[in-house]
Amino acid sequence: MICSNCSYVWQPMMLVLRPDWQVPTWVRCVTTTRQTGDFFQAAARERLEKAVGCQHMAWLAQCHGKDMVLAEDSALSSADGSWTTQPHIACVVRTADCLPVLLTAKERPWVSAVHAGWQGLYQNILAEAITKAPQDVTLTAWIGPSIGRKAYAVSPEFRAHFLKRYPHLTQAFLWRGAQCYCDLTRIAEAQLLAAGVTDIAISGFCTHRDAQLFDSYRRQGNVAGRQATVIWIDTAIQ
Repeated sequence: MICSNCSYVWQPMMLVLRPDWQVPTWVRCVTTTRQTGDFFQAAARERLEKAVGCQHMAWLAQCHGKDMVLAEDSALSSADGSWTTQPHIACVVRTADCLPVLLTAKERPWVSAVHAGWQGLYQNILAEAITKAPQDVTLTAWIGPSIGRKAYAVSPEFRAHFLKRYPHLTQAFLWRGAQCYCDLTRIAEAQLLAAGVTDIAISGFCTHRDAQLFDSYRRQGNVAGRQATVIWIDTAIQ
């Protein structure tokens, strides 16, 4: 497990983060910051599309479910993740506290981007995403900036609801006095491990805490913007 990121300026006025994980040379990926723009807005999406330079960006109508779509056929599909085996087709998700999770195969081209909030994790969207990968490959995952365990306060009822389905995840819920907090990253990591993904990198950023870099729905409410996390295949292995 890796807990690090490298930041760099990709274009003028577009501060983004490049995930630091062990992936094949043909994998390209990036996650944006507040300085890059709000990806609810068409203008920001257009700027990112030009910077990425892919033939197609799989923007989704995210709905906190577990549906996955083929990226090249997305066309604003109602889904929370996409995958592709084709070069220059970008899988992309938007988040502001939920987890952006990237997946890639090590042996041959296959990449995926997943929007995993608590509802998606409750439905085990990561296991669903993994079913879209070729069966004979080794996967690696990166969990991007999301709300941290010290900031995500939940009710006892929320905890009970989650643990009724996943009783083995008690350690993902932490008590400080009478208040319970939920560690979404720990839940995602546990679900990835259960699905056979053991190479997992974690960004270490908290969208709520790191206010200069990220929008956070918990911190800002309805005025919060959205970050974008993108992965694509630059050149397919021949």
